[in-house]
Amino acid sequence: DTTLEPQATYSAFCMGLSKRWLFLMRTTPNISELFAPLESAITNIFLPAAVNNHFTPLHRERFSLPCRNGGLGIDNPCASDLEHQRSLAATAPLSQIIIEQNTI
Repeated sequence: DTTLEPQATYSAFCMGLSKRWLFLMRTTPNISELFAPLESAITNIFLPAAVNNHFTPLHRERFSLPCRNGGLGIDNPCASDLEHQRSLAATAPLSQIIIEQNTI
């Protein structure tokens, strides 16, 4: 129950569940719209229950910030196109070396 154990729920969400779809977001292009029901559940069910308080879109925006910036690090899964682009940019040099069969 989220209201009884909010810290355990948050930990399970951030360290386990969200990592599963983060992998999918980074490896599969053009799937943002498919995550809309998940984002709706996060925004309308999970987060209001976890904070046990009135919840607004501003809260959702703030909670998506990294912890170091005052957020909770609960990403919006509808931003998967951005995650995919970041993944491509991060792996481009190594991918090119593999394609060309060069050594590092």
